[in-house]
Amino acid sequence: MGLSRRLVLGSFLAVVLVATPKALAGQDNGEPVVIGHRYTVHSQILDEDRPVLVHTPAGYEGSLAHFPVIYVLDGPDHFHHTSGTMEFLAANNRMPHAIVVAVPNTSDRTHDLTPPVTVPDTANQFPTAGGADDFLRFLQDELRPWVEREYRTAPYRILIGHSFGGLFATHALINEPQAFNAYISISPALWWDDETWKEKAESMFEDHPDLNGSLYITMGSEGGMMLAGAWGLTRILETSAPESFRWKWTPMPAEDHGSVPHRSTYDGLEWLFDGWQMPDFFQVVMEQGDSGLAKIDWHYAELSERFGYDVRAPEATMNQLGYFLIQQERVDDAVRVLASNVHRYPESANVYDSLGDAFDAACRWEEAREHYARAYEKASAVSHPNTEIYRANLDRITAKIREGEACTPPGSTGS
Repeated sequence: MGLSRRLVLGSFLAVVLVATPKALAGQDNGEPVVIGHRYTVHSQILDEDRPVLVHTPAGYEGSLAHFPVIYVLDGPDHFHHTSGTMEFLAANNRMPHAIVVAVPNTSDRTHDLTPPVTVPDTANQFPTAGGADDFLRFLQDELRPWVEREYRTAPYRILIGHSFGGLFATHALINEPQAFNAYISISPALWWDDETWKEKAESMFEDHPDLNGSLYITMGSEGGMMLAGAWGLTRILETSAPESFRWKWTPMPAEDHGSVPHRSTYDGLEWLFDGWQMPDFFQVVMEQGDSGLAKIDWHYAELSERFGYDVRAPEATMNQLGYFLIQQERVDDAVRVLASNVHRYPESANVYDSLGDAFDAACRWEEAREHYARAYEKASAVSHPNTEIYRANLDRITAKIREGEACTPPGSTGS
């Protein structure tokens, strides 16, 4: 049967505010803030049930957009701070919103995350090690298809691993370089098996001279074999990685082995999506005519080419710009901006309602009514939470038309 969803355990994690005296007295129990869901899936490759934690980005339920996927190893340790970091960066337009899929360990973390052993000393010290190839097959051939079946995903995948997880991320890159588009390897245990991975790393780049991907490597305040292994990888990258492969090595001496994942995740995601932010959105849109819109579309066309999937100017940002232009009494420009949002997101109810507001401000009431009606129709079909708001706008503009109210567009001297 392959991988199947066996059991939905409901909301995985709730962050509840500290109880106040009123709450303790039973007057206010508060509401949980849910950041994700926990599932159990069955793997034929591993012959066991595996827990999976999933966080969908803000606005996921109210859109039809597709999102990149961040796969996080050692799931419970990193699910919360990774999803929070993603939301913060995305809210500040430093990266796209993404789905976070965290994979908890089961009974033997060492087995899952370590490559096959060839050195006797390593085998003696870690007798259960060496299951990384099967675990990678599970991620590629079972978990990924399940995620892509259950969620709206874009064809861009990131793997994040720490310590043995960082070793696993490096192993995945070396052995299946196109399994993921980007890798964040945090304080990786590259001392593993006397660094026998080096030869395979060098030959991998020789075999893939046009490899297109990204690798971000960090190391906390750890010397000895940990630091030596990371240096060994950076030397190979310096001499063998093609220009098409982006990589960055960042020592973090202020962080220890336990604290380094959070800083590495933030910095790694920000570096990976360097250039994502459209600078001076408001300045660009203030340009007369369509030149500002052309610059915005050019920026996102470049991102689409770079990341290999359709990247559009954010619906909410373009909406905000449209309303800003209405406030500036530049209603014709507002109509252009909000009409472009309808073109980008034709399945969204809200873009039609917003364009209706622009036509309303421009005294183009018949066109406003047409778009309010479209917003209400689309919202009703999916039980959108703003359905009644869209209906109220439709009723309001219909009454204006029926009563023949006078209207003077902004910037006009009137009669």
